[in-house]
Amino acid sequence: MSHRFRIETQKIFFTDEVHPILLEVKSLLGDAIEAIEGWNIFRIEVERPLKSSTVEEVFVDPILERLYWEDGLMNRHQRPDWIIEIQYRPGVTDNIGRSAEDALRVLGIKDSRVATGRLWLIDGLLGRTEVEQM
Repeated sequence: MSHRFRIETQKIFFTDEVHPILLEVKSLLGDAIEAIEGWNIFRIEVERPLKSSTVEEVFVDPILERLYWEDGLMNRHQRPDWIIEIQYRPGVTDNIGRSAEDALRVLGIKDSRVATGRLWLIDGLLGRTEVEQM
């Protein structure tokens, strides 16, 4: 059984806040970028359905993050100008995924496969070339 969910950090990084990723992107692209937000994405393969409480225990910091089972991009107040999803290539060690598999094993969920990634939501007047630079 396959599950896909995202974990969203409560804080959104706008240009008036100092955030290292936003500063780095602005150093490359200038003021064309208005805001950037990052979500952690998880894909899990298991033999039986996962309980929401199990997923929250393993993957979520309840103070800083919220868990979403659905994509949620269509329900946003303002849709981002660009969406970039980054995942490890097959054969590359995914340390977060491996740690998640270990945590699930401790909770009695054997034979799980976890792949992680990062979803970036970007607002700004950027062309494809600038986005590919990121």
